[in-house]
Amino acid sequence: MKTKLIIPALLVLLTACSDDTITSDQLSKNAIPVDVSKIERGTFKSSVELVGKLVPSRQEVVTSKTALPIAKIHVHNGDDVEKGTVLFTLENSQLKQQLSQATSIVNTLENTKIELQGIVGQQQAAQAQIKSIINSSIEQVQKAEIPEQQELKKDVIGALEELQTLSPQGTPTTSSALNLVNQQLQQARAGVNQASKAIQATTITAPISGTISEINVTEGMPALPSQPLAIVSGKNNVKAVFSANKHQVALLKEKMNSIVSTGESNQTYNGTIQSISNEVNKQTNTYTVTVPLGKTNDRIKSGELATGTFMTYSNKNALILPVESLLFDDGKTYVFIAKNHQAIKTRITIKKEQKDVVQVDSGLKEGDLVITNGKYQLTNGSKISFKK
Repeated sequence: MKTKLIIPALLVLLTACSDDTITSDQLSKNAIPVDVSKIERGTFKSSVELVGKLVPSRQEVVTSKTALPIAKIHVHNGDDVEKGTVLFTLENSQLKQQLSQATSIVNTLENTKIELQGIVGQQQAAQAQIKSIINSSIEQVQKAEIPEQQELKKDVIGALEELQTLSPQGTPTTSSALNLVNQQLQQARAGVNQASKAIQATTITAPISGTISEINVTEGMPALPSQPLAIVSGKNNVKAVFSANKHQVALLKEKMNSIVSTGESNQTYNGTIQSISNEVNKQTNTYTVTVPLGKTNDRIKSGELATGTFMTYSNKNALILPVESLLFDDGKTYVFIAKNHQAIKTRITIKKEQKDVVQVDSGLKEGDLVITNGKYQLTNGSKISFKK
């Protein structure tokens, strides 16, 4: 009897335990654990980041006006120079000899001119004296009272007047010589001026204040007028030049604000886009974006890398959604909203995108709980539980 009583009791106990275990397993399998994020309003910013380098806003190429050998180079790459600093000296010994010869010719001609002017002066004085004597003689004959010799008097006066007309009015030979000397002197002075300018051109100076960024010659080489000897880069006015692809450049426009961070010098500058190239670089398939930095400090170096951040969009009251909550199906965007321990599949539209978050245009409201982790195991209406 005891045995019969014990067996049914054990069966009841085993049955009860079995039912409890099945219920717990079923609940565990049906509820999918997920992580959620609460939709809130905040400031959404969208930006484009470009990489480029710093270049001088102004660069001047240094050239020579004459093809002479370079006698001395006075500077090195990286040197800071002021406008007018001597950069190169060209060989000018032959030019100095030419200047000396031209100066000697000028001195000789000037002495000759002085001598001729003296002779002409003496001749002019003698001519004036002769004319005065003749005039005086005529006056005396006219005053003479010789009635019986009136015909003789008339003949004498006529002879004197004829002599007066025959008196030389100048000295053609001397005057012609003086004119010729003046012409030669003018040409000789032009030669001196030309030789002086040629010597001045052998001293080549910096066209602007800045830094020597290139030297393309060595001492002894001919300084050909068509060959750049050096490049002087303006130091205090630098610009950042960036490359942008067609998608990036579509978001940019001139006068857009930017923040430029330099690499080696570790400096940050605020600037605005000055220009965006209209034509694409066929080699890189990119467009050039230029941002002047204005006055910079001495730590900035031409050629160093720079990063530009361009703010393309800002909304202070945007619905912000983490990217990790997004699902895509047939070209449409969805999320799962957690509601009453169920996953509700909801279609949304996105207005703007960033790396980690997006701005929601429609489909969600502030305070919604969207599922971020576990979403790939869900279907519409799936039971969920929140991970601890």
